[in-house]
Amino acid sequence: FFFQAEAAIRDCLLSRGLGDVYKRQALGTNTDPYQPGEKSLEVTRQLIVGLSERNHPLTIVTKSTLIERDLDLLAELATKNLVSVNVSITTLSRTLKNQLEPRTASPQARLRLIEKISARGVPVGVLVAPIIPFINDHEIEKIVAEEKINYIDAICYYCEINSLEIESVTKLISKSLKERLKWDATRLNYMKKTTRARLPL
Repeated sequence: FFFQAEAAIRDCLLSRGLGDVYKRQALGTNTDPYQPGEKSLEVTRQLIVGLSERNHPLTIVTKSTLIERDLDLLAELATKNLVSVNVSITTLSRTLKNQLEPRTASPQARLRLIEKISARGVPVGVLVAPIIPFINDHEIEKIVAEEKINYIDAICYYCEINSLEIESVTKLISKSLKERLKWDATRLNYMKKTTRARLPL
């Protein structure tokens, strides 16, 4: 499978009829699709090729700069409105990043990645996750205030807290974003009483 991913995804789409109903395929929801081995194996690239051949929509979540290699394919899909990318940024601190996400791209490299993806016309968002109270929750504003964040289409965040507390937390975040970043109510649309929220820009 690892060396015939393109054929595998093509067969899967044909056998299940997914290519006809156009259910968006998500790469990176359980584990990053750009693992170190991807550089040589090109499994993810083959999957993208297979989906592209069927004009099948997909979304990618990654914290790896290796996705730059596939921007040629993603840019082509973007012209058909068939792809979106979310870059995961947990913190802007290199020290904390090394503790939470060792052997991954630096926060600064991920910010540059956002700019490069956007420059190719690919819709790009930021996934701020996980947000851990007292560890990195104070960085939400810093992350969304980064200059390169101006290139994004959406911000998502995931809170590692009890679901019953999410409403009060999102109210605090919403108030802070409104006051410090001048976001109005139309730019704040929270999915309450869950452990996730989305801020469409």
